[in-house]
Amino acid sequence: MNTIPDRLAQLRDRSGLSLRAFAEAVEKRTGTRVLHDSARRYESGETRIPAEYVVAVCQAFGVSAEWLLLGVDPPVARERSLVERAFQEVSTIVEQVQALEGHPATSGPMIHILNKWERFTRGLPPTHPLREVILRSWTRSQDAGVDPTAEALTLRRVHDADLERRRDMHRELLRAAELHLAWLSAATGDLPHVVYLVCADGIVLHATESTAGLADGWGLRPGTDWSEAAMGTNGAGTAVVSGNVVAVLGPEHYVRGSHGSTCLAAPIRDSRGMVIGAIDLSTRFIGWRPHQLVFVAYCAQMIERDLALRSDVRSSRSRAGGKVGDSHGVI
Repeated sequence: MNTIPDRLAQLRDRSGLSLRAFAEAVEKRTGTRVLHDSARRYESGETRIPAEYVVAVCQAFGVSAEWLLLGVDPPVARERSLVERAFQEVSTIVEQVQALEGHPATSGPMIHILNKWERFTRGLPPTHPLREVILRSWTRSQDAGVDPTAEALTLRRVHDADLERRRDMHRELLRAAELHLAWLSAATGDLPHVVYLVCADGIVLHATESTAGLADGWGLRPGTDWSEAAMGTNGAGTAVVSGNVVAVLGPEHYVRGSHGSTCLAAPIRDSRGMVIGAIDLSTRFIGWRPHQLVFVAYCAQMIERDLALRSDVRSSRSRAGGKVGDSHGVI
């Protein structure tokens, strides 16, 4: 079973359910409404599978996200995968995003976050619990001297020659990432967004946008510095520093100028476990869904897999005494 639709069919067959009964079971056990025809199209591969459906199926039938998305179950002794950690992160923010209808200023959970941000930037402790990943990032941003009150973002770009040097240095990462970033963009659908890749220094190496000009308009053009030290708490920069999947929602961004956006990010590690970059799905604050973080983590894990495959191919060629050459065809 090599694809998500294949594994959905395997799970349904193992459960002894028809498509209609499978959809009804998911809805009954999780409260997520699933149309019979939608379940059919997901299983046949006719349409993209929403992250919410993946989450609901895992909850309804007790399977791991890593099995459904990747086809494997993580060994018990191994650290939780990016996908599993993304599920854990999602579970901690669902309550904060239940009131996403309407403007952020009228959203109860977001008002609480904004109040915490205002107290923190005035040197006062937040009055309510704040997610640890955000509190630590705010503290690092403050220590770095980032101005939290800036209404407009001050963007710093590296010189074109520096950008080309970085892209050349990370050419294998770029080759492994580009197709997966395009997939992630397609899976995000009509929601305006930019999907981008940064190196370990937080410099944007590649960006895929849902609408032409969006990356420029949102300050996500290749060469822009989105490190946490330069821009404060943000998806890609914070994922690089923390080494974990990160969702940064509206006022959780350290700089006021980013409060209208949501950033979902995951780090990318090399074969030694070192963080070499991160991917980020950035959208407007309204319209995103928390389970999209799971797809971001899945995409990052696929990039890591492809990097490992490319490395294995080069090693095999080297041991065989052949020319290492270009592994562009390895996907």
